Amino acid sequence: METALHRAQSLWAQLSQEDYPNGAVVFCSESLAEAFHPARPLPGSVYRDGKDFETALVHEALDRSPSFGIVTIDGAEASLGSATFGASPGCAVAVTAVAHLRAHIKSRTRRGGQSASRFGRTRDAEEMEFLQEVVERVQAQLGGVEHFILGGKAEMKRKLLKELPPELQRRVLGVLDLNCGADRDSLRLAATKAQHLVDAPGQREASAAVAEFLEQVKLGGACYGPEQTLRALRLGAVHTLLVASSVEGSWSCALADALEVAEAQGARCFTISADSEDSVRFGSAFGIGGLLRWDPAPEVLEESDIEVPEEVPGGGDVTPSTQAETDSESGSTAPPEVAEALQWLTAQLTRLQGEADAEALREVAAVLLGDGLEPTLEVLRAEGVPEEVLQGFEALCCGIHVDGA
Repeated sequence: METALHRAQSLWAQLSQEDYPNGAVVFCSESLAEAFHPARPLPGSVYRDGKDFETALVHEALDRSPSFGIVTIDGAEASLGSATFGASPGCAVAVTAVAHLRAHIKSRTRRGGQSASRFGRTRDAEEMEFLQEVVERVQAQLGGVEHFILGGKAEMKRKLLKELPPELQRRVLGVLDLNCGADRDSLRLAATKAQHLVDAPGQREASAAVAEFLEQVKLGGACYGPEQTLRALRLGAVHTLLVASSVEGSWSCALADALEVAEAQGARCFTISADSEDSVRFGSAFGIGGLLRWDPAPEVLEESDIEVPEEVPGGGDVTPSTQAETDSESGSTAPPEVAEALQWLTAQLTRLQGEADAEALREVAAVLLGDGLEPTLEVLRAEGVPEEVLQGFEALCCGIHVDGA
Protein backbone atom coordinates (compact mmCIF):
# COMPACT_ATOMS: atom_id res chain seq x y z
CA MET A 1 0.00 0.00 0.00
CA GLU A 2 2.81 2.40 0.86
CA THR A 3 4.43 1.83 -2.54
CA ALA A 4 1.13 2.56 -4.31
CA LEU A 5 0.68 5.80 -2.35
CA HIS A 6 4.16 6.99 -3.26
CA ARG A 7 3.46 6.24 -6.92
CA ALA A 8 0.15 8.15 -6.70
CA GLN A 9 1.81 11.19 -5.11
CA SER A 10 4.55 11.21 -7.74
CA LEU A 11 2.05 10.97 -10.60
CA TRP A 12 -0.23 13.61 -9.08
CA ALA A 13 2.67 16.07 -8.88
CA GLN A 14 3.15 15.77 -12.64
CA LEU A 15 -0.45 16.68 -13.52
CA SER A 16 -1.43 20.23 -14.50
CA GLN A 17 -4.76 22.06 -14.51
CA GLU A 18 -4.19 22.99 -18.14
CA ASP A 19 -3.95 19.34 -19.22
CA TYR A 20 -6.75 18.15 -16.93
CA PRO A 21 -9.39 20.94 -16.89
CA ASN A 22 -12.13 18.53 -15.78
CA GLY A 23 -10.06 17.06 -12.96
CA ALA A 24 -8.14 13.79 -12.89
CA VAL A 25 -8.85 10.25 -11.77
CA VAL A 26 -5.66 8.50 -10.64
CA PHE A 27 -5.40 4.72 -10.45
CA CYS A 28 -2.33 3.38 -8.67
CA SER A 29 -1.10 0.06 -7.37
CA GLU A 30 2.33 -1.41 -6.78
CA SER A 31 2.55 -2.22 -10.50
CA LEU A 32 0.35 0.47 -12.11
CA ALA A 33 0.15 4.28 -12.19
CA GLU A 34 -2.35 5.84 -14.61
CA ALA A 35 -4.20 9.17 -14.76
CA PHE A 36 -7.55 9.48 -16.53
CA HIS A 37 -9.14 12.72 -17.80
CA PRO A 38 -12.96 12.44 -17.63
CA ALA A 39 -15.15 13.87 -20.37
CA ARG A 40 -17.11 15.97 -17.85
CA PRO A 41 -16.00 17.90 -14.74
CA LEU A 42 -15.74 15.82 -11.57
CA PRO A 43 -18.00 16.92 -8.69
CA GLY A 44 -15.30 16.83 -6.00
CA SER A 45 -12.33 15.04 -4.45
CA VAL A 46 -12.62 11.40 -3.41
CA TYR A 47 -10.04 8.95 -2.04
CA ARG A 48 -10.59 5.19 -2.10
CA ASP A 49 -8.31 2.29 -1.26
CA GLY A 50 -8.94 -1.42 -1.39
CA LYS A 51 -8.30 -4.58 -3.31
CA ASP A 52 -10.15 -3.34 -6.45
CA PHE A 53 -10.21 -0.04 -8.31
CA GLU A 54 -13.34 2.05 -7.68
CA THR A 55 -14.70 3.15 -11.09
CA ALA A 56 -18.21 4.31 -10.18
CA LEU A 57 -17.18 7.98 -10.28
CA VAL A 58 -15.81 7.58 -13.80
CA HIS A 59 -18.96 5.84 -15.01
CA GLU A 60 -21.09 8.60 -13.50
CA ALA A 61 -19.10 11.29 -15.32
CA LEU A 62 -19.40 9.41 -18.59
CA ASP A 63 -23.13 8.85 -18.11
CA ARG A 64 -23.64 12.59 -17.72
CA SER A 65 -21.89 13.34 -21.01
CA PRO A 66 -24.42 14.43 -23.64
CA SER A 67 -24.65 12.33 -26.81
CA PHE A 68 -25.12 13.87 -30.22
CA GLY A 69 -26.39 12.08 -33.28
CA ILE A 70 -24.21 12.32 -36.39
CA VAL A 71 -25.44 11.49 -39.89
CA THR A 72 -23.19 11.68 -42.94
CA ILE A 73 -24.61 11.08 -46.39
CA ASP A 74 -23.84 11.33 -50.09
CA GLY A 75 -25.24 9.74 -53.22
CA ALA A 76 -23.56 6.41 -52.55
CA GLU A 77 -23.89 5.72 -48.83
CA ALA A 78 -24.83 7.02 -45.40
CA SER A 79 -23.45 6.49 -41.91
CA LEU A 80 -25.14 7.03 -38.57
CA GLY A 81 -23.34 7.42 -35.28
CA SER A 82 -23.34 9.04 -31.87
CA ALA A 83 -20.68 11.24 -30.33
CA THR A 84 -19.87 12.16 -26.75
CA PHE A 85 -17.97 15.43 -26.50
CA GLY A 86 -15.74 16.61 -23.68
CA ALA A 87 -16.78 19.53 -21.56
CA SER A 88 -14.13 21.86 -22.96
CA PRO A 89 -12.36 22.40 -26.28
CA GLY A 90 -9.61 19.91 -26.92
CA CYS A 91 -11.18 17.13 -24.88
CA ALA A 92 -11.47 13.78 -26.58
CA VAL A 93 -14.49 13.02 -28.74
CA ALA A 94 -15.85 9.49 -28.48
CA VAL A 95 -17.60 8.45 -31.69
CA THR A 96 -19.64 5.27 -31.99
CA ALA A 97 -20.83 4.00 -35.37
CA VAL A 98 -24.46 2.91 -35.25
CA ALA A 99 -25.38 2.00 -38.82
CA HIS A 100 -24.14 2.12 -42.40
CA LEU A 101 -26.42 2.12 -45.45
CA ARG A 102 -25.59 1.81 -49.12
CA ALA A 103 -27.54 3.59 -51.83
CA HIS A 104 -28.60 2.15 -55.16
CA ILE A 105 -28.97 5.37 -57.12
CA LYS A 106 -28.13 5.55 -60.81
CA SER A 107 -25.35 7.84 -61.96
CA ARG A 108 -26.34 11.24 -63.30
CA THR A 109 -24.75 10.23 -66.60
CA ARG A 110 -27.46 8.69 -68.78
CA ARG A 111 -26.76 5.96 -71.27
CA GLY A 112 -28.89 5.12 -74.27
CA GLY A 113 -32.09 3.12 -74.08
CA GLN A 114 -34.48 5.48 -72.32
CA SER A 115 -35.58 9.08 -72.50
CA ALA A 116 -33.93 11.76 -70.40
CA SER A 117 -37.17 12.53 -68.55
CA ARG A 118 -37.82 8.89 -67.71
CA PHE A 119 -34.23 8.44 -66.57
CA GLY A 120 -34.52 11.53 -64.38
CA ARG A 121 -37.76 10.33 -62.79
CA THR A 122 -36.24 6.94 -62.05
CA ARG A 123 -33.17 8.46 -60.47
CA ASP A 124 -35.22 10.90 -58.38
CA ALA A 125 -37.38 8.03 -57.13
CA GLU A 126 -34.30 6.01 -56.14
CA GLU A 127 -32.82 9.02 -54.38
CA MET A 128 -36.03 9.66 -52.44
CA GLU A 129 -36.27 6.00 -51.49
CA PHE A 130 -32.74 6.13 -50.07
CA LEU A 131 -33.45 9.34 -48.16
CA GLN A 132 -36.57 7.81 -46.63
CA GLU A 133 -34.59 4.73 -45.63
CA VAL A 134 -32.04 6.92 -43.86
CA VAL A 135 -34.78 8.92 -42.12
CA GLU A 136 -36.41 5.73 -40.84
CA ARG A 137 -33.10 4.47 -39.52
CA VAL A 138 -32.39 7.81 -37.82
CA GLN A 139 -35.78 7.71 -36.10
CA ALA A 140 -35.26 4.12 -34.99
CA GLN A 141 -31.66 4.33 -33.76
CA LEU A 142 -31.00 8.00 -32.97
CA GLY A 143 -34.46 9.27 -32.12
CA GLY A 144 -33.57 9.76 -28.46
CA VAL A 145 -30.56 12.07 -28.88
CA GLU A 146 -30.90 15.74 -28.03
CA HIS A 147 -29.07 17.20 -31.03
CA PHE A 148 -28.04 16.16 -34.54
CA ILE A 149 -25.18 17.06 -36.84
CA LEU A 150 -25.55 16.42 -40.58
CA GLY A 151 -22.57 16.24 -42.89
CA GLY A 152 -21.44 15.17 -46.32
CA LYS A 153 -20.45 16.43 -49.71
CA ALA A 154 -22.77 17.83 -52.39
CA GLU A 155 -26.46 18.40 -51.65
CA MET A 156 -27.68 15.08 -50.23
CA LYS A 157 -27.26 16.32 -46.65
CA ARG A 158 -29.62 19.23 -47.31
CA LYS A 159 -32.11 16.99 -49.03
CA LEU A 160 -31.99 14.75 -45.98
CA LEU A 161 -32.63 17.74 -43.71
CA LYS A 162 -35.80 18.55 -45.66
CA GLU A 163 -37.03 14.96 -45.33
CA LEU A 164 -36.54 14.77 -41.57
CA PRO A 165 -39.72 15.20 -39.50
CA PRO A 166 -40.08 18.72 -38.02
CA GLU A 167 -39.31 17.40 -34.54
CA LEU A 168 -35.92 16.10 -35.69
CA GLN A 169 -35.22 19.15 -37.87
CA ARG A 170 -35.41 21.34 -34.78
CA ARG A 171 -32.66 19.28 -33.16
CA VAL A 172 -30.15 19.79 -35.98
CA LEU A 173 -27.26 21.92 -34.74
CA GLY A 174 -25.54 22.34 -38.07
CA VAL A 175 -25.05 21.07 -41.61
CA LEU A 176 -21.38 20.59 -42.45
CA ASP A 177 -19.49 20.24 -45.72
CA LEU A 178 -17.14 17.25 -45.75
CA ASN A 179 -14.53 16.55 -48.40
CA CYS A 180 -14.90 12.79 -48.09
CA GLY A 181 -17.45 10.06 -48.62
CA ALA A 182 -20.03 8.99 -46.07
CA ASP A 183 -18.25 5.95 -44.68
CA ARG A 184 -17.71 5.30 -40.99
CA ASP A 185 -14.56 7.43 -40.92
CA SER A 186 -16.66 10.43 -41.94
CA LEU A 187 -18.45 10.29 -38.59
CA ARG A 188 -15.27 11.23 -36.73
CA LEU A 189 -14.47 13.99 -39.22
CA ALA A 190 -17.96 15.45 -38.79
CA ALA A 191 -17.67 15.24 -35.00
CA THR A 192 -14.33 17.05 -35.08
CA LYS A 193 -15.65 19.82 -37.33
CA ALA A 194 -18.74 20.19 -35.14
CA GLN A 195 -16.75 20.64 -31.92
CA HIS A 196 -17.33 24.41 -31.91
CA LEU A 197 -21.09 23.89 -32.09
CA VAL A 198 -21.05 21.59 -29.10
CA ASP A 199 -18.54 23.45 -26.93
CA ALA A 200 -20.63 26.62 -26.66
CA PRO A 201 -24.37 26.40 -25.99
CA GLY A 202 -24.75 29.94 -27.33
CA GLN A 203 -23.19 28.85 -30.61
CA ARG A 204 -25.77 26.09 -30.92
CA GLU A 205 -28.56 28.62 -30.54
CA ALA A 206 -26.90 30.94 -33.06
CA SER A 207 -26.58 28.12 -35.60
CA ALA A 208 -30.22 27.20 -35.11
CA ALA A 209 -31.23 30.86 -35.52
CA VAL A 210 -29.30 31.15 -38.81
CA ALA A 211 -30.92 27.99 -40.16
CA GLU A 212 -34.36 29.30 -39.21
CA PHE A 213 -33.59 32.70 -40.77
CA LEU A 214 -32.58 31.19 -44.12
CA GLU A 215 -35.81 29.21 -44.15
CA GLN A 216 -37.98 32.16 -43.11
CA VAL A 217 -36.48 34.41 -45.80
CA LYS A 218 -38.18 32.18 -48.34
CA LEU A 219 -41.45 32.18 -46.37
CA GLY A 220 -41.59 35.91 -45.65
CA GLY A 221 -40.96 35.54 -41.93
CA ALA A 222 -37.68 37.47 -41.83
CA CYS A 223 -36.32 40.92 -42.60
CA TYR A 224 -32.77 41.80 -43.63
CA GLY A 225 -30.50 44.72 -44.38
CA PRO A 226 -29.89 47.55 -41.89
CA GLU A 227 -32.86 49.67 -43.00
CA GLN A 228 -35.55 47.01 -42.93
CA THR A 229 -34.21 45.36 -39.80
CA LEU A 230 -33.97 48.55 -37.75
CA ARG A 231 -37.43 49.67 -38.82
CA ALA A 232 -38.88 46.25 -37.96
CA LEU A 233 -37.12 46.43 -34.58
CA ARG A 234 -38.63 49.84 -33.87
CA LEU A 235 -42.06 48.39 -34.67
CA GLY A 236 -41.47 45.62 -32.14
CA ALA A 237 -41.77 43.01 -34.88
CA VAL A 238 -38.39 41.27 -34.38
CA HIS A 239 -37.92 38.54 -31.80
CA THR A 240 -34.38 37.53 -32.85
CA LEU A 241 -31.65 39.78 -34.27
CA LEU A 242 -28.75 38.26 -36.23
CA VAL A 243 -25.60 40.20 -37.11
CA ALA A 244 -22.70 38.79 -39.13
CA SER A 245 -19.39 39.35 -37.38
CA SER A 246 -18.02 40.90 -40.58
CA VAL A 247 -20.48 43.84 -40.53
CA GLU A 248 -19.67 45.18 -37.09
CA GLY A 249 -17.20 47.76 -38.39
CA SER A 250 -18.98 48.68 -41.62
CA TRP A 251 -22.41 49.34 -40.16
CA SER A 252 -21.33 50.56 -36.74
CA CYS A 253 -23.93 53.34 -36.37
CA ALA A 254 -26.88 51.36 -37.67
CA LEU A 255 -25.72 48.33 -35.70
CA ALA A 256 -25.48 50.27 -32.45
CA ASP A 257 -29.03 51.53 -32.96
CA ALA A 258 -30.27 48.04 -33.80
CA LEU A 259 -28.70 46.49 -30.71
CA GLU A 260 -30.07 49.23 -28.47
CA VAL A 261 -33.60 48.82 -29.83
CA ALA A 262 -33.34 45.01 -29.71
CA GLU A 263 -32.38 45.15 -26.04
CA ALA A 264 -35.25 47.49 -25.27
CA GLN A 265 -37.70 45.23 -27.13
CA GLY A 266 -36.43 42.07 -25.42
CA ALA A 267 -35.24 40.51 -28.68
CA ARG A 268 -32.52 37.87 -28.62
CA CYS A 269 -29.26 38.91 -30.31
CA PHE A 270 -26.67 36.69 -31.98
CA THR A 271 -23.34 37.50 -33.60
CA ILE A 272 -22.87 35.10 -36.49
CA SER A 273 -19.31 33.99 -37.20
CA ALA A 274 -18.38 32.57 -40.60
CA ASP A 275 -17.74 29.05 -39.30
CA SER A 276 -20.37 27.03 -41.16
CA GLU A 277 -21.96 26.90 -44.59
CA ASP A 278 -25.16 28.59 -43.40
CA SER A 279 -23.35 31.35 -41.51
CA VAL A 280 -21.16 32.15 -44.53
CA ARG A 281 -24.28 32.43 -46.68
CA PHE A 282 -25.91 34.70 -44.12
CA GLY A 283 -22.88 36.97 -43.93
CA SER A 284 -22.37 37.28 -47.68
CA ALA A 285 -26.02 37.68 -48.69
CA PHE A 286 -27.61 39.53 -45.75
CA GLY A 287 -25.15 40.76 -43.10
CA ILE A 288 -27.88 41.73 -40.66
CA GLY A 289 -31.39 40.38 -40.32
CA GLY A 290 -34.19 39.50 -37.98
CA LEU A 291 -36.79 36.81 -37.36
CA LEU A 292 -40.24 38.36 -37.18
CA ARG A 293 -42.86 38.02 -34.46
CA TRP A 294 -45.40 39.24 -36.99
CA ASP A 295 -45.18 40.36 -40.59
CA PRO A 296 -45.28 44.15 -41.10
CA ALA A 297 -46.57 45.47 -44.40
CA PRO A 298 -43.73 45.57 -46.97
CA GLU A 299 -44.29 49.25 -47.69
CA VAL A 300 -43.81 50.04 -44.00
CA LEU A 301 -40.40 48.37 -43.95
CA GLU A 302 -39.34 50.13 -47.16
CA GLU A 303 -40.00 53.62 -45.74
CA SER A 304 -36.82 54.60 -43.98
CA ASP A 305 -34.69 57.59 -43.14
CA ILE A 306 -31.89 55.44 -41.73
CA GLU A 307 -28.43 56.19 -43.09
CA VAL A 308 -26.28 53.19 -43.97
CA PRO A 309 -22.96 52.91 -45.83
CA GLU A 310 -22.94 51.94 -49.48
CA GLU A 311 -20.49 49.10 -48.98
CA VAL A 312 -21.27 45.92 -47.11
CA PRO A 313 -18.57 43.80 -45.47
CA GLY A 314 -16.20 42.00 -47.76
CA GLY A 315 -16.45 44.57 -50.54
CA GLY A 316 -19.88 43.42 -51.70
CA ASP A 317 -22.72 45.55 -52.95
CA VAL A 318 -25.39 47.33 -50.99
CA THR A 319 -28.67 45.72 -50.06
CA PRO A 320 -31.43 45.82 -52.70
CA SER A 321 -33.32 48.74 -51.14
CA THR A 322 -30.14 50.79 -50.68
CA GLN A 323 -29.04 50.01 -54.23
CA ALA A 324 -32.32 51.34 -55.59
CA GLU A 325 -31.85 54.62 -53.72
CA THR A 326 -28.25 54.93 -54.92
CA ASP A 327 -29.29 54.40 -58.55
CA SER A 328 -32.08 56.94 -58.19
CA GLU A 329 -29.83 59.60 -56.68
CA SER A 330 -27.19 59.21 -59.37
CA GLY A 331 -29.74 59.21 -62.17
CA SER A 332 -28.56 55.80 -63.40
CA THR A 333 -30.44 52.54 -63.64
CA ALA A 334 -29.35 48.93 -63.50
CA PRO A 335 -28.35 47.47 -66.88
CA PRO A 336 -31.43 46.22 -68.74
CA GLU A 337 -29.89 42.75 -68.95
CA VAL A 338 -29.83 42.54 -65.15
CA ALA A 339 -33.45 43.57 -64.82
CA GLU A 340 -34.45 41.17 -67.59
CA ALA A 341 -32.56 38.26 -66.02
CA LEU A 342 -34.05 38.87 -62.58
CA GLN A 343 -37.53 39.34 -64.01
CA TRP A 344 -37.23 36.08 -65.95
CA LEU A 345 -35.91 34.27 -62.86
CA THR A 346 -38.83 35.56 -60.77
CA ALA A 347 -41.35 34.38 -63.35
CA GLN A 348 -39.82 30.90 -63.53
CA LEU A 349 -39.62 30.51 -59.75
CA THR A 350 -43.17 31.81 -59.26
CA ARG A 351 -44.38 29.09 -61.60
CA LEU A 352 -42.35 26.40 -59.81
CA GLN A 353 -42.33 27.44 -56.14
CA GLY A 354 -44.93 30.15 -55.63
CA GLU A 355 -44.77 33.92 -55.40
CA ALA A 356 -43.37 34.20 -51.86
CA ASP A 357 -40.40 31.92 -52.51
CA ALA A 358 -39.78 33.52 -55.90
CA GLU A 359 -39.60 37.05 -54.50
CA ALA A 360 -37.31 35.99 -51.65
CA LEU A 361 -34.90 34.20 -54.00
CA ARG A 362 -34.95 37.14 -56.39
CA GLU A 363 -33.83 39.44 -53.58
CA VAL A 364 -31.04 37.03 -52.67
CA ALA A 365 -29.91 36.85 -56.31
CA ALA A 366 -29.95 40.64 -56.61
CA VAL A 367 -27.61 40.91 -53.62
CA LEU A 368 -25.27 38.10 -54.62
CA LEU A 369 -24.79 39.27 -58.22
CA GLY A 370 -22.48 41.91 -56.79
CA ASP A 371 -20.12 39.12 -55.73
CA GLY A 372 -20.17 37.40 -59.10
CA LEU A 373 -22.39 35.18 -61.21
CA GLU A 374 -20.91 31.88 -60.02
CA PRO A 375 -21.56 32.50 -56.28
CA THR A 376 -25.11 33.53 -57.19
CA LEU A 377 -25.70 30.32 -59.12
CA GLU A 378 -24.24 28.23 -56.30
CA VAL A 379 -26.56 29.74 -53.69
CA LEU A 380 -29.60 29.36 -55.96
CA ARG A 381 -28.60 25.77 -56.64
CA ALA A 382 -28.33 25.13 -52.89
CA GLU A 383 -31.85 26.53 -52.52
CA GLY A 384 -33.16 23.88 -54.90
CA VAL A 385 -33.54 25.96 -58.07
CA PRO A 386 -33.68 23.50 -61.03
CA GLU A 387 -30.67 23.30 -63.32
CA GLU A 388 -32.64 24.32 -66.40
CA VAL A 389 -33.69 27.54 -64.68
CA LEU A 390 -30.10 28.20 -63.61
CA GLN A 391 -28.89 27.66 -67.16
CA GLY A 392 -31.46 30.10 -68.54
CA PHE A 393 -30.59 32.69 -65.90
CA GLU A 394 -26.89 32.27 -66.63
CA ALA A 395 -27.50 32.70 -70.36
CA LEU A 396 -29.36 35.98 -69.77
CA CYS A 397 -26.53 37.20 -67.55
CA CYS A 398 -23.69 36.33 -69.94
CA GLY A 399 -23.44 39.84 -71.30
CA ILE A 400 -23.42 41.47 -67.86
CA HIS A 401 -20.23 42.66 -66.19
CA VAL A 402 -20.28 41.30 -62.63
CA ASP A 403 -17.49 42.19 -60.21
CA GLY A 404 -15.54 39.11 -59.23
CA ALA A 405 -16.90 36.92 -62.03
